[in-house]
Amino acid sequence: MKTGKIRTYLVDDNLHVLETLGTLLEAYEHIEVVGTATNIEEAKIGILATRPKFLLLDVLFPGNTGFELVEELNKVPDYKFYVVLITGIPEYVQPAVEFNSDFVLTKPIHPDGLTKAVNIVSLLIENEMKGNDEPLHFKSKGNDVFIRRSEILWVEAAAHDSILYTSTNEIITVSNSIKTVSDLLGVERFIQTHRSYLVKKDAIWTLSNFTGNIKIKNNTFASEPQLSESRYKAVKDELKKNSEKK
Repeated sequence: MKTGKIRTYLVDDNLHVLETLGTLLEAYEHIEVVGTATNIEEAKIGILATRPKFLLLDVLFPGNTGFELVEELNKVPDYKFYVVLITGIPEYVQPAVEFNSDFVLTKPIHPDGLTKAVNIVSLLIENEMKGNDEPLHFKSKGNDVFIRRSEILWVEAAAHDSILYTSTNEIITVSNSIKTVSDLLGVERFIQTHRSYLVKKDAIWTLSNFTGNIKIKNNTFASEPQLSESRYKAVKDELKKNSEKK
């Protein structure tokens, strides 16, 4: 790990869970816990004051949810963070996955699960800091695969996994949520066109608000990424802005 210490904030209304997380995280030299909170309002104040890069956040709180906090923090200008959602309620696991957190940790907290969460976030941050076209590391059906950002045309969400469509005419299913893949690829080159689709900006040929489809330059695949009506204007404006920069 070459990114220095990762500033981390813990949020859970259960003090025992906070203590457990704090103790377990002491084993990771590159993790620095900069604050804890037991409710959403306290967490929001503390997070905005300390600007942690990594949030470990419970899903359910009296009167509100961790989802709401993440949505509020996403609106803060110039603040990029990574979030692992925590829940001990089975029916909240799937919503947490669909919310596109970087990882979902279930209670009771197990060291192996926490290690996986820390490793994923550490890798995301390291790739963010590199900001180049070095091969990205994914897991596909238990195997290690390495793909360059420049080779990925678009990404499609598939339950807990993501499907990568590449310029080398490959379709690769990787064991990462679309949120995690989005964090790896970065917003400079890719844009969310639909809840389930992430597309390389330079690969887009045409947009159709009427059909909800996107035409990809030199597309050799039978399928194409989708464009939601709610995202049409934002995608169009972003592509126009990129075009004006060139």
